[in-house]
Amino acid sequence: MGTRRTKEPENASAPTRLGGDIRIGPIPKSGGLAHAHFQQAAENIVSEWLKRRAAVGQDESSTSWFKRNLYRLIKAYVDAGDQSVLLAIAKRSGRAQVGLHQIAENPFKLALFGMWSDNASLTRQQQRVFGEQMLYAYRHDVPPEHLIGFIRVAGNYNVISQKLRDGAREPGFD
Repeated sequence: MGTRRTKEPENASAPTRLGGDIRIGPIPKSGGLAHAHFQQAAENIVSEWLKRRAAVGQDESSTSWFKRNLYRLIKAYVDAGDQSVLLAIAKRSGRAQVGLHQIAENPFKLALFGMWSDNASLTRQQQRVFGEQMLYAYRHDVPPEHLIGFIRVAGNYNVISQKLRDGAREPGFD
């Protein structure tokens, strides 16, 4: 019995479901296309997250799934050196720009800030917590598949926040 192969999507930059996670695909080089790609991928992640929040009997929490997939998306842009897309999204979000310069050094907070102008499904506190958790993991070069385990080992929000301020490193990541 052979394995069934799935065909790559024609638009490889369009996120697709793959084993429960969202596949990001290559990031377009053009600023406008990169912005549209990020917006579409983010919308797909949020849409799936909201469905998972309403579902019962899942293998993992909807929040863990959400963090991992959003981290994968933002990390791809940071790794590609395209943080300008994240800043553009934040500036176009319709939110007050007060404090934007304070979070500009954290691409994860910046993306979360830009994605939630209404604070309805993700509060500012959650944006702050998730952004710092993701930045701390990124500084340790944690792959998305290990994000949730890394966060659990690293400590609660206050501990991670202090470790970020202190420039701390987790044992075994030196």
